[in-house]
Amino acid sequence: MTTTTTMLVAVFVLAFLNFCYKASGPVILGDRPLPPSFKALIDALPAALLAALITINLLGARWEHFDWRFMPGLAAAAALRLLGIAQIVCILVAVVGTAGLRALT
Repeated sequence: MTTTTTMLVAVFVLAFLNFCYKASGPVILGDRPLPPSFKALIDALPAALLAALITINLLGARWEHFDWRFMPGLAAAAALRLLGIAQIVCILVAVVGTAGLRALT
């Protein structure tokens, strides 16, 4: 097999596996709703993933690259979000604040 053929087969196999994975939930549950505890767990997963990504980006793969200049922007975004400001505004404030602080130091 050539490299192109191998890549195409891999893409189609992964697409099929992805389809099967995503279809398994509706097949198993049918028309029944999710239990409330399971729904709460699913709702919490994006926040946990975001926290993990922020931690890795702030501290590095081995937690050795801490850069304090990210913290004020992150704190500003968290504070604005707690006040009920829209997410896009919080992100823009964090980006502009962090970029400004990094430009000054």
